[in-house]
Amino acid sequence: MKEDRPNIVLIMSDEHHSRFMGCAENSIIQTPALDMLASQGTRFNNAYCAYPLCGPSRAAFLTGQYPSQLGIYDGEELSSHVPTFAHSLNMAGYHTALCGRMGWWWGPDQFYGFQQRLHGDAIPVDNVLTAELKGSGFNKTSGQTRYAVQVSGYGRQGNQLFDQSVTDTACTFIQSQFESSEPCCLVVGLMLPHCPLICQKEQFDYYMQRIEPPRPVSKEYLETLHPAMKRWRQCREIDEISSVQHQRALAAYYGLVTEMDSSVGRIVEAVKQSSQAERTVIIYTSDHGDMAGEQGMWWKSNFYDASSRVPLIISYPGQFLQEQMIDSIVSLIDVGPTMLDIAGA
Repeated sequence: MKEDRPNIVLIMSDEHHSRFMGCAENSIIQTPALDMLASQGTRFNNAYCAYPLCGPSRAAFLTGQYPSQLGIYDGEELSSHVPTFAHSLNMAGYHTALCGRMGWWWGPDQFYGFQQRLHGDAIPVDNVLTAELKGSGFNKTSGQTRYAVQVSGYGRQGNQLFDQSVTDTACTFIQSQFESSEPCCLVVGLMLPHCPLICQKEQFDYYMQRIEPPRPVSKEYLETLHPAMKRWRQCREIDEISSVQHQRALAAYYGLVTEMDSSVGRIVEAVKQSSQAERTVIIYTSDHGDMAGEQGMWWKSNFYDASSRVPLIISYPGQFLQEQMIDSIVSLIDVGPTMLDIAGA
């Protein structure tokens, strides 16, 4: 019976720095939806992904296995023979649905155990470019390049529109499917705050007036780095970015986090408006973090704390304590098994 098992709504953003939330004591960022979710549930202050890159992290999250066990370190395909938490929930009588981003555009299997794919993935532009356009550096704004930081600012970009469409689809599903007799697990994948570092003008102007550029990195510090990190910085030309460019990029990143928060708010509100609000687990997390200017760096693909640490909030009325923060170290690998425990699967 559905009355015995809760619905589950899991929202996963892309590249969200764990401390860019009001509930994480960031006094500048505006994240009212995440702050409210944290006040109504439990926030894990030291949650980490298994690998600070989209594909390996998401594969580990879905399967409960480390990337080293799966043999996935970059763009390798997750084998359809590997079970995911969706398979287990299906066998337990749940209706499972995936809506939006999950990084499976590279392989033929677009379900990996989910019964429904409500909304397609965001396909990287590089995946459909001609060799000539790739060689020209087209679409450099969405990658780990110096150019992506230097041209940051305000405007409109594809990830914003993608998230709007994904959120619309998720809310429609909640309004219809949550009234059925079958318990549901809905996984919503948002793109923001993933670059391009371009946010709405209103948000950009708001944060430019309130933030300061990241502290410059000293030459003495750079000389102490491991050769691998020196190479990382050299390949991405990160040390050629000016203080003003760092500040603009940071303002844009703040703005993208706030825009992403509004999508979370819409999904949470759809749950609250349903008849199953008190029987729904809501989980928010991200696949990895973002350096967001720390050590003069951006993006992920390194094992600094800002890159590998992720936000994790779980709200479950009457079951998880409200306004609780847990400092114990936890992993995204544990989220799937935890959902199975909650569902009795």
